[in-house]
Amino acid sequence: AIPGVPLSYLRFVQEDGKWRPAAGSYEAWAQDIDALKILDPCCGSGHFLVAAFRMLVPLHIHLGKSDAASACASVIQNNLYGLELDKRCVEIAVFAMALAALTYPESGGYRPLPQMNIACCGLSVGAAKEEWTALANGNAALCQAMDWLYNFYQNAPVLGSLLKPEDSDLGKLIKHNFDKYSFSDLLARVRPDEQQEAGLAAKGLLDATLILMNEYDLVITNVPYLSRGKQNPVLQKHCEIHFPTAKNDLATVFLDRCLQLCHTGGTASIVLPQNWLFLTSYKKFREKLLTNDTWHLIARLGPQAF
Repeated sequence: AIPGVPLSYLRFVQEDGKWRPAAGSYEAWAQDIDALKILDPCCGSGHFLVAAFRMLVPLHIHLGKSDAASACASVIQNNLYGLELDKRCVEIAVFAMALAALTYPESGGYRPLPQMNIACCGLSVGAAKEEWTALANGNAALCQAMDWLYNFYQNAPVLGSLLKPEDSDLGKLIKHNFDKYSFSDLLARVRPDEQQEAGLAAKGLLDATLILMNEYDLVITNVPYLSRGKQNPVLQKHCEIHFPTAKNDLATVFLDRCLQLCHTGGTASIVLPQNWLFLTSYKKFREKLLTNDTWHLIARLGPQAF
């Protein structure tokens, strides 16, 4: 352990006279802490992100990367990503992250912070398609991308981070041709009295798109729970098509989705119900996970664990 990062909950084993973490060393993760990417795709009000922030900042300092203020900025800008269906929760998560950064010891108190990689993936497209395509200001490629964004996110308020923009050719076009900063500059030229609502929604969904298209070393979350019989028909159909072996509960669907968001060798660490471990209806899902993935640890929390 280092100052500020207690690791009393980790178990270590000895091999050839050397101690190592029992869970392994995760060789496929980014070896440079600046390149480490952690996502919470159902971040709620930001509890997991703040916990990760409080571990990563002292790691930056310990490695000699920077002072406390610069370490806070680097973690916000490079390491942590969050998605959430509810816009109000996104606002709370951003505030929680900002509060953690501004109150971090010896970081300088109140100060400007970098833009956070926390976005609402459940925004309604709201305005008419013509208003969206008008945001492109005559740029043909961007007009095409805006048209795709509008169509792709019609069900965003229901599907959120279950959506996979990288499956689309136009999604790849956005990823390789427009970053969020150039897009923000474009939207800044939109006259707010005419198209502010469409512009803000477009920028928010582009931010979410770029986060969804990324791949992560670690995906951590407390998944939403909703059995198939209680799901919206749009959600039912989407899960049946894209997550057929996990479709019986939204929680197991999100386990599947979190694994997709990891790069090869990445890790998903998730709080979810345990019925998928033994129910017959999840047999094919278990077989898929046992075939395609490595199981590091399952901890059964038991009654009243929370």
